[in-house]
Amino acid sequence: MKRLDSIVEVANRFQRSVNILNQLTYGSKDDLQKYQLLPSGAQVLESFATHLLGTNQRAFTITGPYGTGKSSLGFFICSLLGKDAEQKEIARDKLKKFPELLKIVDDLINSQERRVVALNGRNSNLSEDLNELFYPTSSESDFLTNLRTNPSPFDEPTLLVVDEIGRYISSSSQENCALLQEFSEFLNSGKGRTIFVGILHQNFSAYAETQNQKEEWGKVQGRFVDIPLISYQEETLKILSSAIVAHKVPPCCKELIRRSSQTLLTYLKKRVKNAERIYKRALEECWPINPVVSLILGPLSRKSFWQNNRSIYNFLTSKEPFGFQEFLSNTSEDAEALFSPEHLWDYLYSNYQHLIVSDRTDAHRWINAEECIDQASVKGNKNHVRVIKTIAVISLCKAGSGLETNMQVLEAALPDLSKEILEACLADLSKWKLVKERVDQDSFLLFDSSTFDIEQEKEKYKELEIDTRVLNNYIKLPPLSARKHYAQTGNLRLFNVQFVLRSELRNLLSAPNIESTNGTIYLVLDGDCGFF
Repeated sequence: MKRLDSIVEVANRFQRSVNILNQLTYGSKDDLQKYQLLPSGAQVLESFATHLLGTNQRAFTITGPYGTGKSSLGFFICSLLGKDAEQKEIARDKLKKFPELLKIVDDLINSQERRVVALNGRNSNLSEDLNELFYPTSSESDFLTNLRTNPSPFDEPTLLVVDEIGRYISSSSQENCALLQEFSEFLNSGKGRTIFVGILHQNFSAYAETQNQKEEWGKVQGRFVDIPLISYQEETLKILSSAIVAHKVPPCCKELIRRSSQTLLTYLKKRVKNAERIYKRALEECWPINPVVSLILGPLSRKSFWQNNRSIYNFLTSKEPFGFQEFLSNTSEDAEALFSPEHLWDYLYSNYQHLIVSDRTDAHRWINAEECIDQASVKGNKNHVRVIKTIAVISLCKAGSGLETNMQVLEAALPDLSKEILEACLADLSKWKLVKERVDQDSFLLFDSSTFDIEQEKEKYKELEIDTRVLNNYIKLPPLSARKHYAQTGNLRLFNVQFVLRSELRNLLSAPNIESTNGTIYLVLDGDCGFF
């Protein structure tokens, strides 16, 4: 029996990350031909070109999460501004779908040709690496000293791209900090004809280990124009659909993916303008990935616990347990099956559970989901467990995906279940207090399965006797001033603030005021004072 891996593969161009230095040295023209310039990349390029043409700014950083294509964009910029005429033409041709940008970039291209110098970041001394590039025969080992005495290597128009520059920063080297500051000031002063582009995952300050380092790196960042590269959801979806190559889609699967896509599209139309144009074709072309998962993978790849996975492309090609490749090799091509949120849960649980439970943002939500899944497996059947896993994964990636765990999204995530079965599962899970419906938010949420019962705990302390003298000594509330009275009359009136019990009030109110203040404000701890 044939498996899905016989008819589905991941396109070769998506199976590796880009190394700019290697691309410039060994890369072929085909690599550049296959590059897709997306709107987010075009925005970065427009900001970059506008600064170069209209200001003296020559030091830049491109910042973005793993898997957003920063290095590919860096290679594209090198091809566009470099001296290789054929590569330049290929790169320029990709700008034709952005006519306004093409006009700006043409002005930049025609201004002058540039040699391209690339450097891959490492945990080392940046001075040594730059010295080797620009002063290879100098007896002086310090780059800044050479720069001050002999800036001539930078008279030639040059594009210097440092990929993974964060490695120089994360080494917490004050020498690297000082070098980047002085070098960027030199470039921005117009003394040289070099453009510097650093590519990194987060801003300089985020790499600092102490507050002092954070402040120092913040000053350095200020010398650079930082241009963020942020992928839009539709871009991620487009690339994902391009990465998955299905040589054929079996009829049973066509109906399943059509049903799932159409249900999800109905949900998206209420929330996204032009949803049909943006999503319809791309959602179906992501087969055999469930459309819900295709919208989740982008936000998931930006989670801190998944950053070692680097990108969704690594996920597509990974041989990890319960991953996409294992799904392809274990699923018959005639099976009505999609890689759905329940499969994504199994994949995350098997490979990243130890990282998620130590993540401050997602740990509680994940642990709670595990508890709900355990209880559902005892009280219900496999469909109950599938529903819980689906709600858990969608909730984990809610920010960024735009998906709520409402009935339409759950139907799209579980297209093989009828609406009646899904509703019955949700009813059971609600009865078992594993799922609750939020009517105001039109969604289903997992119950917090913590064993802490707040009502029961409140009962324990309801009859507890309170000694207000001890309480007032322990919690010394500051006096309150009558501010309005002071503003109107100029007389300052101060009032002490104390906790009291209702039973103590009558004696306190009838006692003469012996306090140094004008009076006392009593906070009654056990009920109203209507009987006074």
